[in-house]
Amino acid sequence: SLDNDINTPLLVGVALLLVATAGWIDDHGGLRARYRFIAHCVAGSLLLMPVLGGVSSIAAMLATPGWEVLILFGTIALALLLAVVWSINLHNFMDGIDGLLASQSIFVFSALAGIGLVFGSSTWWTAALATSAAVAGFLPFNFPKARVFMGDVGSGALGLLVAVAVLYQ
Repeated sequence: SLDNDINTPLLVGVALLLVATAGWIDDHGGLRARYRFIAHCVAGSLLLMPVLGGVSSIAAMLATPGWEVLILFGTIALALLLAVVWSINLHNFMDGIDGLLASQSIFVFSALAGIGLVFGSSTWWTAALATSAAVAGFLPFNFPKARVFMGDVGSGALGLLVAVAVLYQ
């Protein structure tokens, strides 16, 4: 279980630091797209390590693990990695529209917190609720007329955290 894996919070923290650092560098002078992409892929790979560990356990239980299982496992891993990178970049694109990213994040994290609470997804629901509350504190500065935006640091971090909440919940 991801809840009992001692390495999961460390992996999330390192992935978050990587995405935020790439965002900070980009916000303060520019970072080439290929380096941002690499940083996002490495961060996504870190997030997927605990998830793919569970998938590989399932694959190992199959009676005849062969090329088909490896291809399936690789396809799942690639699809999940692309979904994480997509989430980071999608949230970055939303940051330029007054209140859109903040209000969407409040909705998503509140919904995930409610789902986690109802279905007993341990402590992850409290992290989702805390993130929703933190973004709610930012919203008045970003809506109705934005005085400040999150930048690549904040928007990329939120995109990564949405992926974390969806993957780990």
